[in-house]
Amino acid sequence: MPDIESMLDEMSDEDIDLLIRNDDEELHDIDEKNVCTIIEENGRTILNCSTARKGIIGALNRKHQKRRQEEFLKRVAANDPRDRIRIVSEGDSWFNYPTKLQEVIDNLFDHYSIYSLGFAGDWLSNIYQEKEYLTALRLYKPHVFLLSGGGNDMVGKKRLSKIIQRGNGHFDDHFTDKYYEALDDLKYLYIQIIESVSNEFPEMKIVTHGYDYAIPARGRKGKWLRKPREKAGI
Repeated sequence: MPDIESMLDEMSDEDIDLLIRNDDEELHDIDEKNVCTIIEENGRTILNCSTARKGIIGALNRKHQKRRQEEFLKRVAANDPRDRIRIVSEGDSWFNYPTKLQEVIDNLFDHYSIYSLGFAGDWLSNIYQEKEYLTALRLYKPHVFLLSGGGNDMVGKKRLSKIIQRGNGHFDDHFTDKYYEALDDLKYLYIQIIESVSNEFPEMKIVTHGYDYAIPARGRKGKWLRKPREKAGI
């Protein structure tokens, strides 16, 4: 029986995009008992339920990442003009959405040499736990480190419905203690990642991003915000 990677090699980009859209729930909702690990550190218990390396989404991530990394190495070897600014990127689907959608790295890739580590669906806790970015920074000595993460930690595994509540009308009433614990964990992870980079590479430029006001979508895309909100009675 052919493996997932071989099957995907025979599919068009349109078919792969349709597969992701139709199979979205199965790609991301894998049994928590089989995928979640715990980071216990400095009195914290941080959840890591990343599914970015599993199943179809994992195969797509690896395929897309491999293609980008091969192109990066060609540019470095050829002294390509785009290598005048070298970048290592680590993150989630903002930095690697392996179908037709044009994400951040797609828009930057034609202008700069980028060693891409990002995987769609990845959690910031997993990025911190694996620490692949440090290996890449040491090896390729880039000018810039791009970091994206945290969204999946908050809304992945239907977590959002467990950390918000109906409340009594006041804005702050909608957030449980677990919500603030999750935010505090994300802050801790960002500090640890950034300090691990800046301590070893004090001249490194580190660029990250945040979110604007999130608007819950309808239909299938509503699973990230609208459905958890409705489940919580909001």
